Amino acid sequence: MFGDLLGTQGFDFSSTKKDSGPKTINAMRKEELAKDIDPDKMKIMDWTEGKQRNIRALLCSLHTVLWEGTKWQDVAF
Repeated sequence: MFGDLLGTQGFDFSSTKKDSGPKTINAMRKEELAKDIDPDKMKIMDWTEGKQRNIRALLCSLHTVLWEGTKWQDVAF
């Protein structure tokens, strides 16, 4: 944004800058937690995130966390 004003002063405003790290504090916490927790438990935590009190949303997305061979059918709405 200020590349035209400050570009000659030694500042680098190139658009090739890559931020591969987390964008939010919550994303940073999730990355740290993922290092120490069982992958299946992490999958369940991701599944329930934001839906703790919404049983309909949990049931509609239950197929995303169940293992192969279960008799649960996807809910079509």
